[in-house]
Amino acid sequence: MIKIDTIQITPELLALLSEIDEFKGAWRALGTLAPDRLKALRRLATKVEREKNALSALSELAVKILDYVHDHGRVATRDMVRETGASPNTLKVTFGSLVEKGLLVRHGGGRSTWYSQS
Repeated sequence: MIKIDTIQITPELLALLSEIDEFKGAWRALGTLAPDRLKALRRLATKVEREKNALSALSELAVKILDYVHDHGRVATRDMVRETGASPNTLKVTFGSLVEKGLLVRHGGGRSTWYSQS
């Protein structure tokens, strides 16, 4: 477990967070943030770092699947065959890996199987 109280907000971390649209242009106010807002920012910084680490370990196909689910809310194997041209067997293995890592949730079975974000 990461202790949020020990996270240092560095210029590098601020640069990463500034890439998130919701925070653009708001960094000058950092020194005047209330403690509860600063704590929330630290939690967000931790989550961003975890997500970055998790995504860097995934295959290109897995990232495409997660992007598709993020954009469309759900995905089925046939959607990704159409989008990527990958074989259904390759997709089955990749979906299984994403479910095992807790990044997707499987719904249904057989031809009606679909996946959503966890």
